[in-house]
Order: sequence, then structure tokens, then C-alpha cells
Amino acid sequence: MRAPPYRGPLPAPLAAARRRVLLAAWLGRTTPTTIEVDGFSLLFEPGLPDPRPALGFSTARFLLDALDLRPEERVLDIGCGAGWISLAAARAGASVVSLDPSPNAAHCLRRSSLVAGLGEPDIRTGDGIEPLHPDETFDLVTWIPPSLEGPAGTSDRADRLVLADRSRITGVLKGVLPRLERGGRLMFPFPDRDATPWLHDAMASIGYRFTPVAYEKPRVLGPVRVYKAWPARHGAAGEVPPGDALPGAAWVLKDR
Repeated sequence: MRAPPYRGPLPAPLAAARRRVLLAAWLGRTTPTTIEVDGFSLLFEPGLPDPRPALGFSTARFLLDALDLRPEERVLDIGCGAGWISLAAARAGASVVSLDPSPNAAHCLRRSSLVAGLGEPDIRTGDGIEPLHPDETFDLVTWIPPSLEGPAGTSDRADRLVLADRSRITGVLKGVLPRLERGGRLMFPFPDRDATPWLHDAMASIGYRFTPVAYEKPRVLGPVRVYKAWPARHGAAGEVPPGDALPGAAWVLKDR
């Protein structure tokens, strides 16, 4: 993947305007509805992140297009919301555990999974990765973290989905690392404007090697990358140049 260098944050007035526009687009849909996405009839209720494009861009679609889903893998979907990514992984033959703080997510995903003929989903309600059993590990972890820079500590569930709280983000990163099987990876999208340099520093300090594997530049949101991250078992923690990170099976055996 060839993409421009990472960009710094916008000046404060422009950043504030950007937040207002994106929050209005992402949080303005408040009516329960059933939406058709990717061949699924997806029940969507207020308080969950809407997977449909906002201002011409869908973060969930962007992440899904970058995933290397494989049959029979064990997948963890953090903050699953209405469950589009969980359903896509299940349809690909993976064993999926879905996590979300909202009881609405459990209701929506269960209904959508049964309608899709995928059976009862394994969905657990709770914050971060707290609902996991102590010995559970995964081949792939997917996550759409809160991304926009903004005030932390808000009590509203919808605001917490889109306003970056760095302590919550680093907490999930730390919790996921020991849950990855050998060869396992964490994949998540994050906007350049809100990622540099603290996100890279956090991943390296926690013990991840990582590389961006997809790049888009939607309007208003600005450049966004999907990151693939894995435990630094046989190499120095930090960013790996994309051309060096994915040459094939030899790299997998050496690095992971």
C-alpha cells in the first residue's frame, strides 16, 4: 500500500468544525429500522453506530474490505454494534465472539443472525474485553475504536463511540495483546488526523508490531488507515514498512 505520509492535527477551529459535522452525520439517526447491507437484513436501533455511509464513507465497510477472514478462525469483534462485521465473519466460516456495552446490540445481532440463518450468536455485554473468559484467545480481533479527538469522560454512549478517550483506547490495546494466538492479528481503522503520533507510540510501547494495510481519504473525516497489529514476539515493537510486513508464509513463521 502506497499512501501519503501521516498528517498532523488540524488547527483547533477547523478540528472543532470537523467534529461537529461528523458527530451530526454519525449520531443523527435515531429511529429503529432494518437496513440491508452486504446481503444481511440488519436490525439497527438508536445508540448503536450506524454502519451506513456518513458523508459518503462507511468505516465498517472500509474495515471489512481490508479483513483477511479465513474459515474456522476464531474471531473477536469488539464493539460489534448492530453486528455487520460479526455476521460477515460468521458467514465466512469463522467462530465469532461479539462484545458490546449496549443490550441493544445483543438484541439486534441475535435477530439479524437468526434471519441470516447463522444461528444463535455468541454475544456478550460489557465494556472493553471484560466479558471474555480468562483463557480465551483469538486468531483475529476486529475493532472500530473511538477516533475523533474530543472531550473524554462523557456519559453518553453515542458520544463515547466517536470521541477519542486515549485511556480507553490504550486499555483495549493492552487487553487484546495477550489474547492473540500465534499468528493472530488485531485490525482496526483510525483517522490520520487523530492518530499521530500518540497511537503509534502507544502500540509500540504496549508491544505491537503494526503496519497500515488500507488507505482512504473521505471528505471531512480526512485520511483513514486500517492497521494490522500483532505481538512483537521476534522483532522490535513499532511500525513495520508495508513492503516488509506481508511477504508470505516465511514472514509469518519468522515474525509471529
